[in-house]
Amino acid sequence: MIVFDFLSFSTNTADKVIFCHDKKDIFLSQIQDQIFLLASKLVNYSQKNIALYCDDIYHFCIAFFACLITDRTTILLPNNTIGVKKELKDHYDAFLTFDVSKNSFTLDGQTIILTEKNNVTQSKIRMTTISIDDLQQKEIIFFSSGSTGTPKKITKQFSYVLNEVIVLENIFGQYTAKLSTFSSVSHQHLYGFIFSFLWPLLTCKKIYTKLIRYPEELQFNLKYKEKFTFITSPTLLSRLDFSEKLNNIICFIAGSLLKTDIAQKVKQNLQLEPFEILGSSETGIIAWRQQLKNERWHCFDSVLLHHNFENLLAVSSNFFPEKILSTGDKIQYLNDKEFILLGRSDRIVKIEGKRLSLTELENKLKLHHWIEDCYALNLHKNRDYIGIFIVLSLVGKSQKLNQSAHIFHSQLRAHLKQWFENILLPRAFRYGNEIPLNQQGKVDKDAIAKLF
Repeated sequence: MIVFDFLSFSTNTADKVIFCHDKKDIFLSQIQDQIFLLASKLVNYSQKNIALYCDDIYHFCIAFFACLITDRTTILLPNNTIGVKKELKDHYDAFLTFDVSKNSFTLDGQTIILTEKNNVTQSKIRMTTISIDDLQQKEIIFFSSGSTGTPKKITKQFSYVLNEVIVLENIFGQYTAKLSTFSSVSHQHLYGFIFSFLWPLLTCKKIYTKLIRYPEELQFNLKYKEKFTFITSPTLLSRLDFSEKLNNIICFIAGSLLKTDIAQKVKQNLQLEPFEILGSSETGIIAWRQQLKNERWHCFDSVLLHHNFENLLAVSSNFFPEKILSTGDKIQYLNDKEFILLGRSDRIVKIEGKRLSLTELENKLKLHHWIEDCYALNLHKNRDYIGIFIVLSLVGKSQKLNQSAHIFHSQLRAHLKQWFENILLPRAFRYGNEIPLNQQGKVDKDAIAKLF
């Protein structure tokens, strides 16, 4: 059952363990105290649009709900790079984070100390009477790579993400009841936000705050946990090189498609059959499957599939305000609740579960004065990676002649690192005098791919 009175002091679940943080159990009453204490500090600030980034999900929880109950619009930054914060600065008034070196929250660099409770008048905030229901209309802003090559702003009312939690609990609650949650994905993106954070939190399932980043960390936890829910990506599953029975783990994956050979490998070696989740920041969750049992995707409750002549995936649901949203996925339409996924129709790709607009990567690289033009591709050799074909400017040609390839490429990657995480940076570079075109005047992708 969903605990909608999560923030209320009157809840009978105050003694529930909500987080395991730094090897210590954090009770619901303790997290409430921290939320309300930070909220009592935030009411003294005038900024209404707060950009939020916290690496640790425990600190994120405190900051997120403190922003919501003080009537802030909360902007979840996709990462903490200087370039992203600068590029999205027009969307927020202040930046809230947890500074590990100071062991405190900071708002635009100003330390917020949570050592003792403030006397807050009821005219400022009625803390003891706030519930999840009171936050239904509050806005959360996510950013996702759009097909135009610039970060796309996606505004969601809190009610929409709550609807996702309700649907997930109705379908999968029978499997995850009373299980602790481990995760390898960021809560700053919608998938991790829903699956690693909001769903277990509102159903009072214990969340382990330390991210599992490597296969050996998962293997280590298997020794001490009889059964748990694991939120992860196909990338990490593909790297599981041990052989142990994982059939008692409830595993959810999203971010990119699970390749059939990997699904077969984890089933054979680990006896693990993960639930694959399909969705996007715009649409929220769309469908799920366990591909070795059935390759068909099954739409979630509240999601209705729409047939169109372009054979693009289009849906309606109560997870977003629009009547219908169309995606860039090509499908084989089966009925209004089932389909077979055929692939992407645009230039959005997934690299180890990270969504990337190739157009955006190209646009950012062309800001460098060495670059006249470029074209990026998603390549594969053992794993997916980015290759880029570059037309250099005169200055760029001169610099390339006077530097080693390693130093030259390192400087281009350093330029891109202002906006992109390491895993998304190009690994392979090729050069030419112009972008190859076909007879229709379009980029000749095959000709470029052959260069790699």
